[in-house]
Amino acid sequence: MLDHEVIKKFKEFQNKTGKYKDLAIESVQFEKVSLSNEEYFKFLKGKNKYIKRYISKNSGEYPILGSSLKNSCISSYIKFIDSNDLIDKECVSFNKDNAKGSIPFFRDYPFLMDRHHIAILPTNFVNAQYLQKSLIYYFEKKNFGWGDNVATVDAVSEHSVPIPKCSNEKYTSLELQKIIVEFLEHGFDWLDKIKDNIDKQYSIYDRLRKSLIPSTFKKSYIKNRFYRYAKEKNIDFNITDIDFKEIVLTSIAEFPSMTRVVGGCDITLDEYQNLLEDKKNYFALVSGTVENNQISGYVHKSRLTAKSLSKPNVISWTRINGKIFFLQEKSVCTNDDSFVMEVNENNFAEYVRYASMQKMRLKGFHWGNKAGKNKVKETKILVPEKLPNYSSYTIQKIIVGFINEVDNELQQVFDKLEKAYDGVERYKKVYFARTFSLIDWSK
Repeated sequence: MLDHEVIKKFKEFQNKTGKYKDLAIESVQFEKVSLSNEEYFKFLKGKNKYIKRYISKNSGEYPILGSSLKNSCISSYIKFIDSNDLIDKECVSFNKDNAKGSIPFFRDYPFLMDRHHIAILPTNFVNAQYLQKSLIYYFEKKNFGWGDNVATVDAVSEHSVPIPKCSNEKYTSLELQKIIVEFLEHGFDWLDKIKDNIDKQYSIYDRLRKSLIPSTFKKSYIKNRFYRYAKEKNIDFNITDIDFKEIVLTSIAEFPSMTRVVGGCDITLDEYQNLLEDKKNYFALVSGTVENNQISGYVHKSRLTAKSLSKPNVISWTRINGKIFFLQEKSVCTNDDSFVMEVNENNFAEYVRYASMQKMRLKGFHWGNKAGKNKVKETKILVPEKLPNYSSYTIQKIIVGFINEVDNELQQVFDKLEKAYDGVERYKKVYFARTFSLIDWSK
C-alpha cells in the first residue's frame, strides 16, 4: 500500500475535487515490475547514424533527441533516414550520458534519437505518464552522468517500478495509474502557482536592481528610497537634483600597457590563503575568469617587473566577458585575457565601475565580440555634475553608498526567494519519493 502521508494527501485530493470518492486508496496494493520485464517494457536505443553532419544538413519536422538537457533534449528538427527510426508512441525517453545528469521525459509525439538517447516503450499494461513520474526520483537518486555511471539500458533496466494491482472492474491497474498521475499533477498545480508567484517577485526585484544606475534614477522607487537614504546620512539633495554628463573613459582614466604574465599562476587561491608570512611576495593574477573577483591565482614577485604590476584601486575586466568590471584594491598583474584602467583622482573608482558596467551591458560582448582595450577606452559613461557644496567626486561616493545599501537589501530578498523556490522543489521530490519509494509491500 501507499505511504501513509501519500494516502492522507490523496484523501485531501478526493475531498477537494470530489473525484473517485468510492476509491479506497489505502487498500490499493502494488507489485514490483522490473524494467527488464519485456511483457511490460521495451527499450529502444538511439541510432549511431544520426550524427552532427547529417543533422545540420537535413532539417525537417521531427525532433532529434540527444544528450543535452536543453529544450528537453531536443537538439534540432530533422528528416528521418528510415521511417522505422521514428518512435510514434507515448513513451518515456532519457539522455544516456551528460555531466549534469539524466532525466526521464514523457513523449507523446513522434521523434528520433541519436546514440546518446534511449526510449522505454511501455506495453498496454503501463501508462507512459505514470512510468515517467515513477522514474523521476530514481534518476535523481542515481545521479547518472559520465564515466562509470552512465544511464545505459543495462543500468536502468535493473530498476523496478511499483505497478498498482487491479482493485475491481472499475479501478483497473491502468485506471489506477492514470488516477495517481492526476493526483500528483493536482498537487503540483498549486506548487507551480507558488513558483510562478516567486518568479514574478524575482522579476520585480531584478528590475529594481537594474534600476540602480544613473540613467534610471527617476523611477519612483529609487527616488523614494534615496530620499530615506539622504535623510539618514544628512545629505541635503535629492537624486533628481543631479545632472549627468557623458564623458569618454579616456578623459578620466588611464589604460596602462602592462607586461603580461605568461605561464600561469605560481600558487592557487587556497594556497595563498594558507600562507603565513610570505603573502607580500605574491600578487594576484586577474585573468579570463569572472569568479573570485577575476583572480585566478597568485604570481611570485620574482617573475614580475615594475611594468607587470598595476597601481592599487584599479578597475579590471576580461576581454572575454566585457559586461562585468571588478575593483582591485591591491596591485595586480594581468595576462592576455585581462586589462585594467586607473581612474584619476577626481573620480571615484567604484562609481566608474558601476557606470561602465551599465554601458557594457548594452554592447553585447561575447567570445566572438571581445571587449578589447580600445573598445572599452572609447566608451562614454554618465558622470554626475557638481552641486552646491558637493563635488562630482563626493556625489559619486554618495551614489555608490546608496547603490551598495539597496543592493544588499535586494540580495537578502533574493536569498529568501531562492530558499522558497528550493522548498517547492524539495516538496516535489518528497511527493515522488513517498509515492513511488515508500510503498509497504507487506500489504
